[in-house]
Amino acid sequence: MVPDSSSVKPARLEMLEDERDFLLSALAALEDERDAGEIDDGDYAALKDDYTRRAAAAMRSIEGRRAALAAAAPPRRRPRSGFLWLVGLALLGTLAGVAISRSAGDRADGGTITGGADVSVSSRLARALQLFGQPVRWPDAIDLYDAVLAEQPSNVEAITYRAWLQYRSGAAAAPLLGQWAEATQLDPGYADAIVFRAIALKDLDRYDEAAAVLDQLPAEGPSPMVEGLLAGQGLRGVIYGEARYDQIAASEAPTLAELGLSVDVGLEVANYLLSTDKLGSVVSVLKVFRAVLAVDPDNASGLSRYGLLLAQASGGDPSLLQSAQDLLDRAVSANPADAEALVSRATLYAGLDVEVACADLEAFDLLELGADASSSALSAQADQLHQLLAC
Repeated sequence: MVPDSSSVKPARLEMLEDERDFLLSALAALEDERDAGEIDDGDYAALKDDYTRRAAAAMRSIEGRRAALAAAAPPRRRPRSGFLWLVGLALLGTLAGVAISRSAGDRADGGTITGGADVSVSSRLARALQLFGQPVRWPDAIDLYDAVLAEQPSNVEAITYRAWLQYRSGAAAAPLLGQWAEATQLDPGYADAIVFRAIALKDLDRYDEAAAVLDQLPAEGPSPMVEGLLAGQGLRGVIYGEARYDQIAASEAPTLAELGLSVDVGLEVANYLLSTDKLGSVVSVLKVFRAVLAVDPDNASGLSRYGLLLAQASGGDPSLLQSAQDLLDRAVSANPADAEALVSRATLYAGLDVEVACADLEAFDLLELGADASSSALSAQADQLHQLLAC
């Protein structure tokens, strides 16, 4: 989705461009470290994949924000090529090291790029970012951030990420909360500082405060790296699930608007509550699913998870089982190429109608899935059903 031009700040675009440059620099340094024997092949491959993915995500965000800014500006000629964009992504991992090493030149470790304080700061920030995947090097990264702050005491990136590495290294949260608050005072839209502060508050079981902080996230969201942290660990679900649980449990039919949740966050909350042993959590999860579907009636995940949960909670009640079946039929009817909908209905129909279940599995097998954890879990479930039903 292209951001609305009114919500796109040139400063945020500049930050994304800096992030892209840092990641490309990290890829270049990674090649040097492998050539020097400072990193083994396994770590090299993992870090290269991570840096390439994050750089590509940053580049996509940059393109979207540039498009939104361009839409608000007077028309001008600007050649575009979708094919070249795809080729650029494909070649990113191969060419980044050459491009950056040629532009940076040869310099000893600890040296700076010539060209003034701004270039030196950019170099240090880039080098600090390269060390994020190596916890044993975090003290070195912290030193680099210290050097940046000695030159630019108000550099929000250095304030934010130095505090994060200190926190990850075991430092107490209280003083670091103040540093992230300072970063957001300097730049209220700096989402990464908002997220780190919310995570630290969550770790202190201060969920209401953490949720209030996350409420301040700008529409464009945090950097791709930090968004991956939020999504990968389901942190929105944890924070809002704990902060809103009493409200959900006390209301007969809470709405997403009353809870202050989006559809996606509502689904994360439901997922989290399912993993807890809270009294009445299943009933609360069903309420959240109903709230999601009231806003997005054809949501594949909402229909699929609601249907499976209703079937599991039915205790064999025919009317509840029929309701579960209707929900999963709706999920596939509205989303015939959705992996979760297909596997979820196949799971239920394995005990009701093998022909329908096998048809859903065949449709699932034709899909091109990503390499994320949810896709792997769906594939494993589909394989089990194939073996069980001999489709």
